[in-house]
Amino acid sequence: MTNEELKKALRRAYEIDSTTRGKAFVKAHEQRRINLTRIVAMETTSFGVEGVIAALVTALIGTLLSLHNNNEFIWVMASLMPVTALLVMTGLRKSERYGMQELEMVTRFSVRFQRCVRLFVAGFLGAVTLAVTAPVMVLHTSFDPVQTISLLAVPYLLTSWEHMLITRRIHGNESIYACLAVAIITGAMPMIVAAVADASRQIMVRQICEFIALPLLLAVFIEGYLYVKGSMNETWNLY
Repeated sequence: MTNEELKKALRRAYEIDSTTRGKAFVKAHEQRRINLTRIVAMETTSFGVEGVIAALVTALIGTLLSLHNNNEFIWVMASLMPVTALLVMTGLRKSERYGMQELEMVTRFSVRFQRCVRLFVAGFLGAVTLAVTAPVMVLHTSFDPVQTISLLAVPYLLTSWEHMLITRRIHGNESIYACLAVAIITGAMPMIVAAVADASRQIMVRQICEFIALPLLLAVFIEGYLYVKGSMNETWNLY
């Protein structure tokens, strides 16, 4: 087949006979519109199944343990909170670990917007975990309600803050190991308190948690702001 014959064959293969067929062809391959709901759903998948399952399993365990009406189980739940926080917060930096930052920079939505959505998803999963676990623990323990909520929230907030702080300053696999070590230490502390501290010292620990809960929440918000602000150096579009 000569070059001229090849050109004619290619022209016949890709030629569109009419304007009507041309419009139908374009419409059939039209890109789906992306709205806010869809981008939130897409970013939620970046957290992976483990983050969502961890939040749901923690809430379920808290509900089941609360049925025993045993004050000691509050310390068990406080020890589970750092694990849940670690699995949820890992989704914030998943794209960086897998080297996907450059693809994010050329998408329709800016990196800053994507990080805002991820923070919203992470906060929503954490809020759901605490919103389900804290009330049932309050109803089935004899502790002060504010102290009970604080005792559950502080390990979660502390792990979240430490995770965001570490991943902002350390990159690569070193940050993964550091975050894992921090989560293990944070999770072990409530169990150590329950095992070695007497009733008066446990009350003191609960009072300390009540005192530092709001400052920790503020620290998490500050780290979230720095997380979003850090995307300004990586932005290729400003949509």
